[in-house]
Amino acid sequence: MTPRSGGAEPRPGPRPSVGLLRVATAVCLAFGALGCGGTGDTGGGPAEGSEAAAPTAADTAAVVADVRRALEAYQVAVDARDEEAIRAAYLPDGRFVWMEDGSVRYRSADAVLEALAAFPADVPLRTVYSGLEVVLLAPGAAHAWAGFTTTVGEGPAGYSFGGILSWVLVTGEDGRWRIAGGHTSSTRSRAGG
Repeated sequence: MTPRSGGAEPRPGPRPSVGLLRVATAVCLAFGALGCGGTGDTGGGPAEGSEAAAPTAADTAAVVADVRRALEAYQVAVDARDEEAIRAAYLPDGRFVWMEDGSVRYRSADAVLEALAAFPADVPLRTVYSGLEVVLLAPGAAHAWAGFTTTVGEGPAGYSFGGILSWVLVTGEDGRWRIAGGHTSSTRSRAGG
Protein backbone atom coordinates (compact mmCIF):
# COMPACT_ATOMS: atom_id res chain seq x y z
CA MET A 1 0.00 0.00 0.00
CA THR A 2 1.29 3.45 -0.83
CA PRO A 3 0.72 6.40 1.54
CA ARG A 4 -1.80 8.00 -0.80
CA SER A 5 -3.51 4.94 -2.23
CA GLY A 6 -6.22 4.95 0.42
CA GLY A 7 -6.81 1.22 0.05
CA ALA A 8 -5.80 -1.82 2.01
CA GLU A 9 -4.48 -3.72 -1.00
CA PRO A 10 -1.20 -2.96 -2.77
CA ARG A 11 -1.45 -1.70 -6.34
CA PRO A 12 -0.62 -4.33 -8.94
CA GLY A 13 2.56 -3.50 -10.88
CA PRO A 14 4.03 -0.14 -11.86
CA ARG A 15 1.76 2.51 -13.35
CA PRO A 16 2.56 3.90 -16.80
CA SER A 17 4.08 7.37 -16.77
CA VAL A 18 1.73 10.32 -17.16
CA GLY A 19 3.74 11.46 -20.19
CA LEU A 20 3.31 8.14 -21.98
CA LEU A 21 -0.40 8.13 -21.18
CA ARG A 22 -0.74 11.64 -22.60
CA VAL A 23 1.04 10.60 -25.81
CA ALA A 24 -1.12 7.50 -26.12
CA THR A 25 -4.26 9.58 -25.54
CA ALA A 26 -3.19 12.12 -28.16
CA VAL A 27 -2.51 9.34 -30.65
CA CYS A 28 -5.91 7.79 -29.92
CA LEU A 29 -7.68 11.13 -30.35
CA ALA A 30 -5.86 12.09 -33.52
CA PHE A 31 -5.68 8.66 -35.09
CA GLY A 32 -8.72 6.84 -33.71
CA ALA A 33 -9.09 5.05 -37.01
CA LEU A 34 -5.95 3.11 -36.16
CA GLY A 35 -7.82 1.01 -33.65
CA CYS A 36 -7.47 2.90 -30.35
CA GLY A 37 -11.17 2.70 -29.66
CA GLY A 38 -12.70 4.78 -32.43
CA THR A 39 -16.32 4.14 -33.30
CA GLY A 40 -17.82 3.18 -36.57
CA ASP A 41 -16.25 1.34 -39.47
CA THR A 42 -12.63 2.37 -39.70
CA GLY A 43 -11.87 -0.07 -42.45
CA GLY A 44 -8.76 -1.28 -40.66
CA GLY A 45 -10.02 -3.01 -37.53
CA PRO A 46 -11.57 -6.34 -36.82
CA ALA A 47 -15.18 -7.04 -37.69
CA GLU A 48 -17.72 -6.01 -35.07
CA GLY A 49 -17.83 -8.51 -32.23
CA SER A 50 -14.42 -10.02 -32.98
CA GLU A 51 -11.19 -9.22 -31.21
CA ALA A 52 -7.95 -8.21 -32.88
CA ALA A 53 -5.09 -10.61 -32.47
CA ALA A 54 -2.33 -9.22 -30.30
CA PRO A 55 0.83 -8.59 -32.28
CA THR A 56 3.43 -11.29 -31.89
CA ALA A 57 6.87 -10.55 -30.48
CA ALA A 58 8.24 -10.96 -34.01
CA ASP A 59 5.71 -8.44 -35.39
CA THR A 60 6.56 -5.95 -32.66
CA ALA A 61 10.30 -6.44 -33.23
CA ALA A 62 9.83 -5.84 -36.96
CA VAL A 63 7.90 -2.61 -36.32
CA VAL A 64 10.52 -1.38 -33.85
CA ALA A 65 13.25 -2.11 -36.41
CA ASP A 66 11.29 -0.27 -39.15
CA VAL A 67 10.78 2.80 -36.94
CA ARG A 68 14.47 2.80 -35.96
CA ARG A 69 15.45 2.70 -39.65
CA ALA A 70 13.05 5.55 -40.45
CA LEU A 71 14.48 7.73 -37.66
CA GLU A 72 18.07 6.91 -38.59
CA ALA A 73 17.32 7.86 -42.23
CA TYR A 74 15.74 11.08 -40.97
CA GLN A 75 18.88 11.84 -38.94
CA VAL A 76 21.05 11.37 -42.05
CA ALA A 77 18.67 13.56 -44.10
CA VAL A 78 18.83 16.41 -41.58
CA ASP A 79 22.62 16.23 -41.34
CA ALA A 80 22.80 16.32 -45.17
CA ARG A 81 20.06 18.97 -45.38
CA ASP A 82 18.23 16.79 -47.87
CA GLU A 83 15.01 18.79 -48.27
CA GLU A 84 13.14 16.09 -50.19
CA ALA A 85 13.91 13.39 -47.61
CA ILE A 86 13.13 15.74 -44.70
CA ARG A 87 9.81 16.75 -46.25
CA ALA A 88 8.91 13.08 -46.85
CA ALA A 89 9.62 12.22 -43.18
CA TYR A 90 6.69 14.30 -41.88
CA LEU A 91 2.95 13.85 -42.24
CA PRO A 92 1.98 16.07 -45.19
CA ASP A 93 -1.69 16.57 -44.30
CA GLY A 94 -1.60 19.24 -41.60
CA ARG A 95 -1.65 16.94 -38.56
CA PHE A 96 2.08 17.36 -37.81
CA VAL A 97 3.03 19.39 -34.72
CA TRP A 98 6.43 19.81 -33.03
CA MET A 99 6.92 21.31 -29.56
CA GLU A 100 10.00 22.75 -27.90
CA ASP A 101 10.87 25.40 -25.35
CA GLY A 102 7.39 25.25 -23.89
CA SER A 103 5.46 25.98 -27.07
CA VAL A 104 4.35 24.64 -30.42
CA ARG A 105 7.27 25.44 -32.69
CA TYR A 106 6.52 23.84 -36.07
CA ARG A 107 3.36 22.69 -37.85
CA SER A 108 4.80 21.71 -41.23
CA ALA A 109 7.86 20.37 -42.96
CA ASP A 110 8.25 23.81 -44.55
CA ALA A 111 8.59 25.40 -41.10
CA VAL A 112 11.21 22.81 -40.11
CA LEU A 113 13.14 23.44 -43.32
CA GLU A 114 12.98 27.20 -42.75
CA ALA A 115 14.50 26.77 -39.28
CA LEU A 116 17.20 24.47 -40.65
CA ALA A 117 18.03 27.09 -43.31
CA ALA A 118 18.96 29.50 -40.48
CA PHE A 119 22.22 27.53 -40.18
CA PRO A 120 24.65 28.62 -42.93
CA ALA A 121 24.86 25.99 -45.68
CA ASP A 122 28.64 25.68 -45.37
CA VAL A 123 28.49 24.92 -41.63
CA PRO A 124 28.40 21.17 -40.99
CA LEU A 125 25.64 19.77 -38.78
CA ARG A 126 25.88 16.41 -37.06
CA THR A 127 23.30 14.87 -34.73
CA VAL A 128 23.92 11.66 -32.83
CA TYR A 129 21.12 9.76 -31.08
CA SER A 130 21.81 7.71 -27.97
CA GLY A 131 19.59 5.14 -26.34
CA LEU A 132 16.91 5.19 -29.05
CA GLU A 133 13.82 3.38 -27.77
CA VAL A 134 10.62 2.59 -29.66
CA VAL A 135 7.25 1.45 -28.32
CA LEU A 136 4.41 0.24 -30.53
CA LEU A 137 1.26 2.04 -29.32
CA ALA A 138 -1.24 0.53 -31.73
CA PRO A 139 -1.15 -0.89 -35.24
CA GLY A 140 0.46 1.84 -37.33
CA ALA A 141 1.36 4.11 -34.36
CA ALA A 142 4.58 4.27 -32.36
CA HIS A 143 6.27 6.46 -29.77
CA ALA A 144 10.06 6.80 -29.84
CA TRP A 145 12.60 8.77 -27.84
CA ALA A 146 16.36 9.20 -27.62
CA GLY A 147 19.02 11.37 -26.15
CA PHE A 148 20.72 13.56 -28.74
CA THR A 149 23.80 15.68 -29.24
CA THR A 150 23.94 18.09 -32.17
CA THR A 151 27.26 19.60 -33.19
CA VAL A 152 27.18 22.75 -35.32
CA GLY A 153 30.41 23.59 -37.13
CA GLU A 154 33.87 22.25 -36.46
CA GLY A 155 36.94 23.22 -34.48
CA PRO A 156 37.05 26.20 -32.14
CA ALA A 157 34.09 27.89 -33.86
CA GLY A 158 31.88 24.81 -33.43
CA TYR A 159 29.50 24.19 -30.57
CA SER A 160 27.23 21.42 -29.34
CA PHE A 161 23.89 21.14 -27.60
CA GLY A 162 21.78 18.21 -26.58
CA GLY A 163 18.92 16.83 -24.61
CA ILE A 164 16.13 14.42 -25.47
CA LEU A 165 13.87 14.04 -28.49
CA SER A 166 10.58 12.22 -28.66
CA TRP A 167 8.52 11.39 -31.72
CA VAL A 168 5.05 10.05 -32.45
CA LEU A 169 5.11 8.21 -35.76
CA VAL A 170 2.34 6.75 -37.88
CA THR A 171 2.26 4.72 -41.05
CA GLY A 172 0.64 5.87 -44.25
CA GLU A 173 -1.17 3.77 -46.80
CA ASP A 174 2.22 3.14 -48.38
CA GLY A 175 3.47 1.55 -45.14
CA ARG A 176 6.09 4.25 -44.62
CA TRP A 177 6.59 5.59 -41.08
CA ARG A 178 6.16 9.37 -40.85
CA ILE A 179 6.60 11.81 -38.00
CA ALA A 180 3.22 13.03 -36.73
CA GLY A 181 4.67 15.06 -33.91
CA GLY A 182 7.29 15.30 -31.30
CA HIS A 183 9.11 17.26 -28.69
CA THR A 184 12.64 18.25 -27.83
CA SER A 185 14.02 19.51 -24.58
CA SER A 186 17.55 20.46 -23.67
CA THR A 187 19.23 20.22 -20.34
CA ARG A 188 19.50 23.50 -18.50
CA SER A 189 21.95 24.37 -15.77
CA ARG A 190 20.36 24.96 -12.39
CA ALA A 191 20.41 28.47 -11.00
CA GLY A 192 22.71 28.85 -8.03
CA GLY A 193 24.52 25.62 -8.43
